[in-house]
Amino acid sequence: MMRKRNRKEPIPLLDLAMLALVAGFFTYSAYTFWNGKPRPPQAAAAAIPARAIASLSAPAVAPGPVKETSTYTLSIDCFGASAAKPLSTQAALFRVEGKLCGKTKELKGRNLATQEDLQIFSRPGKFTSQYFPLAPGLNKIVFEDAAARSPKAQAFEVTRESAR
Repeated sequence: MMRKRNRKEPIPLLDLAMLALVAGFFTYSAYTFWNGKPRPPQAAAAAIPARAIASLSAPAVAPGPVKETSTYTLSIDCFGASAAKPLSTQAALFRVEGKLCGKTKELKGRNLATQEDLQIFSRPGKFTSQYFPLAPGLNKIVFEDAAARSPKAQAFEVTRESAR
């Protein structure tokens, strides 16, 4: 059964305006699509600058075997409390990781042989350095926490031997 209406509901002016706007846009788009003048091919080519397309071929590889870089990670029990023994390695890259005992504010490291400052990553209770290159011969690596009230420091002596 149908509902009986007492009076007609008028179409709101906003709905009528939106309908007129959409109809006008559709009419303009249809006219431009079918009757609009296409751009001449010369104008389109002149508008886009010509450029070389990058080659997708594989990069040239040097002949011969690929040389592997060896790494060494030194793990220490407690920063500033453990005694370090001199090490000897053939590794080209070296990393130090360990536990932080006590409060540590700002841990810094440096390889005195290469004069390179080390990047230290700290987490609660742990630290690790990035892999850093060892110079041939003796490398003295110093870690210090200079920001603490009682500065802690620890040094490691690592000798890089030449590969045989």
